[in-house]
Amino acid sequence: TELLFRGYLYGMRYDLNKLAPDVFVNAKVPSNLYVEELNENKICLSMNGAGEICNRDIEILSVGSVLLRPKLKQIFHDPLIENFHYISFENGSTPKEQLEIIRAKYEEIKTDHDLLNTVANNGLDWYKRNGTINANVEILKKIININKLK
Repeated sequence: TELLFRGYLYGMRYDLNKLAPDVFVNAKVPSNLYVEELNENKICLSMNGAGEICNRDIEILSVGSVLLRPKLKQIFHDPLIENFHYISFENGSTPKEQLEIIRAKYEEIKTDHDLLNTVANNGLDWYKRNGTINANVEILKKIININKLK
C-alpha cells in the first residue's frame, strides 16, 4: 500500500500537489484501472473536494479498502463513524500542516493489520447497508411517505 491520491487538483489539493507531487497526482484514471487501484490498496486516501463526501469515498468502502479521509462533519441516516467505518484525520490550517497530518496518520496505521481489517470490514458492511441499489431502494421505502406523492 502506498499513500496516493489521484484526482482533480484544486484548492488545498492543488497546494498539496506542490508539496508532494508523488502523493497528490492530477490524473483521471480509466474506470477499470481506478477500481483496480482501489481494490489493490489496503488504504485509500480521499480528500474533500467540491463537497465533503464524494463518490470516491463510497467506492473505497465498496471494495473493502480502508477509507482514509478528513473527519466527516456530514451525518448520514446511518452514520459513518470515524475510526470504525473509516480512518479520520484532522484538517490542517496550511497545506504543509495538512500534509504532515496525513503522513503521520498513514504511518500510524499502515502496519496495524488488525485495525485495518476491522475498519475495512466495517466500512464494507456500511456500504452493503447503504450503498447498493437494493439498499437505496429499501432506505427510500422507509423514509418516503408514498401517500404524500399521490
